[in-house]
Amino acid sequence: MRVAIPSSVAIAAVVAGVLAAPAPVAAQKALPCQGGGVQPETVAPEAFGDTVLCLLNRERAKRGEKPLRMDSRLGEAADGHSASMRSRSYFSHDDPSGEGFDDRIIATGYTQGARRWLIGENIAWGSDELGTPGALVNAWMHSPPHRANILEAKYRQIGVGVVWGTPDDSGAPDAAIITTDFGFVKFK
Repeated sequence: MRVAIPSSVAIAAVVAGVLAAPAPVAAQKALPCQGGGVQPETVAPEAFGDTVLCLLNRERAKRGEKPLRMDSRLGEAADGHSASMRSRSYFSHDDPSGEGFDDRIIATGYTQGARRWLIGENIAWGSDELGTPGALVNAWMHSPPHRANILEAKYRQIGVGVVWGTPDDSGAPDAAIITTDFGFVKFK
């Protein structure tokens, strides 16, 4: 699903999987997150992604949900998708050849051998002040399907992929493309 937000911000969310039993709710304190207002291209993409993760976990903590932990396989899927959207000039969960987020995540081996699993994805891009970690997370939190992915109690892992640039030929300055791939796997 694609949701367009005016002023050079675009976001999209999708979820798929085999649902697992509900996870317990954990009460947590709000996290202090540095760099929520940092604009694209002023820090390393990894630092930008770390701030996005901190902000997502802060939103989860406000609602008593457990924090998400980075997973290298989800990170591989997210990094590859953000880079693909930039280099191939598209903005969608499905690449131009029809490969979807589930195909990318499964190809990393994330769900291999799992008895139950759940995966989801949010994508966004923005420029200047609308491309900061805080602005992108705020846009997701004001969109019901994106918010649902962020606050899904079953999710335990995440991969965050950030690249500088735009998914179109707009030439917007100081822009970021971000993919967050969410996951839960249960092997027993």
